[in-house]
Amino acid sequence: MFICTYFFIANYINYFYIFTMKNLEVTKIIENLKGRRPYEEKRAVKFGFTSLYEYIESKVLQKQSVVDNTKKLKDQATSNESKSKSKSCNCC
Repeated sequence: MFICTYFFIANYINYFYIFTMKNLEVTKIIENLKGRRPYEEKRAVKFGFTSLYEYIESKVLQKQSVVDNTKKLKDQATSNESKSKSKSCNCC
C-alpha cells in the first residue's frame, strides 16, 4: 500500500514539475513580447485560439516537434552513412 501511494505521489510531483516548467516558458515569452503583444493577440484570435497563452503554447510545442524531427532525421542519416561505409568494402 505504501509503495503504491509513494509511486502515485512521485508521478504527481513529476507531472506538476513538467507542467509548471512549460508554464514558466510560455509566461516568459508572453512577458517579453512588450510592443508585439497586441499583434500576437490578433494572430491568436485569427487562428482560433481562445487566449494568447494557448497560442504561444502551441507555437512552443510546434518548435519542439520540429527540433525532435530534425534530430531523428540526423540520427537516421548518420546511421545510414555508417551502414553504407561498412558495406562498401567486403575484403576487410
